[in-house]
Amino acid sequence: MPRLIENPPVKYTHSCVLRIRASDLNYGNHLGNDRILAFAQEARIRFLEQFGWSELDVAGHGLIQAGAVVDYLGQGFYGEDIVIETVCDTFGSSSFTIHNRMRTADGRNIAQVQCRMVLFDYSQQKPVNISTDVSRQLGAPVQQA
Repeated sequence: MPRLIENPPVKYTHSCVLRIRASDLNYGNHLGNDRILAFAQEARIRFLEQFGWSELDVAGHGLIQAGAVVDYLGQGFYGEDIVIETVCDTFGSSSFTIHNRMRTADGRNIAQVQCRMVLFDYSQQKPVNISTDVSRQLGAPVQQA
């Protein structure tokens, strides 16, 4: 079966480690597919924290997830540490893509995740433009004059 994420990033800018708990397992006794997005969200929260942000406060605005794609690459089991690497790219006027590569501590691939995030004003219920400063901090290439 062809992969949904055709060209995942090679270089990542942040990483964290999450341990698989009993509550993360499904009836197959491995990491449940629904937990992959929960792990991606936790990695996103930790990624944002390095800038002093949260999902509800990225330089004064929140984030809303517009889409997600997951390629399941292998099984994770109870007690294993999952290394989740994160990087952002594909910046639009109000959105960007955040990628997560998930592997076991010994390098076995678990999943590749891609989420489209929109900077969102919850009080106005509409997207807002991403400032140059925010996009730079998230990893956007600097525009040359």
